[in-house]
Amino acid sequence: MKSIILGLIVISAVFGHSLANEHHHCDPKTHKCAVCVLTSGPPGKNITGMIEMQQQGPNGSLSLFGELKGLPPNSEHGFHIHESGDLHHAQNPCDSTGGHYNPLKTHHGSPESATHHMGDLGNLRADEHGVATVNMTSTELSLMGQYSVIGRAFVIHEMRDDMGVNEGESKNTGNTGMGIACGVIGRMHAA
Repeated sequence: MKSIILGLIVISAVFGHSLANEHHHCDPKTHKCAVCVLTSGPPGKNITGMIEMQQQGPNGSLSLFGELKGLPPNSEHGFHIHESGDLHHAQNPCDSTGGHYNPLKTHHGSPESATHHMGDLGNLRADEHGVATVNMTSTELSLMGQYSVIGRAFVIHEMRDDMGVNEGESKNTGNTGMGIACGVIGRMHAA
């Protein structure tokens, strides 16, 4: 556990510096801000990344932006917020994050569909170098109030999300397979 925490601190410092030059930073004086440092779940993967979030006011939309590296080139991966920020599972920390964040108890689906989990964010697409960029806005997710995602986890899955259009497990998970990278969403400290 200590090695995981130390690794997250090192990755946070490295990615924090590199992303500072690539993305707009959240200003904690005018917005609620959060960050998630993602690392590989199962052994043998080398996936790293960071996602920043910002929201202006309790009714404002939530902007998500960031980057992941180390994904298989030209691949797609299910992208979700899971119920828990618990990363204690020794073999794959992503396995202990619970199901997709679903406080309204609906079926899995596309973020654009009328019925979907609040944590259903669609698919991330890695380019030919294995890099995926996150740049999206949600009017459902929040960093405050009863549906706050603070303390929950982002999980990147091994397979493409089928958006719940098939039967069986599709209605729960989108048939995305195991988590291959994950991290806890934490509130950003105002400097």
